[in-house]
Amino acid sequence: MKSFLVLFFLLSGLFSFSQCNNHHQEACELPFDWPYEFDSQSISRGTFPGKAFYFKVILYENKDYYIGFCKPQNYSFENTHFKITIDDTELDNSYATQENENLMSFELSNDEPRFIIIEIKLDKMQPISYTQADLKCLGVIIGSKETEETY
Repeated sequence: MKSFLVLFFLLSGLFSFSQCNNHHQEACELPFDWPYEFDSQSISRGTFPGKAFYFKVILYENKDYYIGFCKPQNYSFENTHFKITIDDTELDNSYATQENENLMSFELSNDEPRFIIIEIKLDKMQPISYTQADLKCLGVIIGSKETEETY
């Protein structure tokens, strides 16, 4: 009986986070003339306000990158914080461009292979109970293209 209860709670936790699986594809409205190729490192994630989530992204050499952040509908960009750490440099919201009401982005050129760390955090605007109703979906769109050579 105990193993059944443990399995039930594990599966219910997985299903509650799966509501965010395609958020980056459904809620992030990319610009019409977006010149990048969609990268499989793009991700959607469910998180609770006040909790940050981090993930690593590989940037390959001689590529330009687009990193777009899609926020939950009830949040403004003032309440949604993004940070990209590249080597010892941190880029936050102040370096981003707002594409539309749901999407902010960074454009980066990369000349050598490296990892970057992306951090996203939503402000806790009211007390929360950490239930499915408080779960917010975030999306990160990553696109890449070959760096154009200049002579």
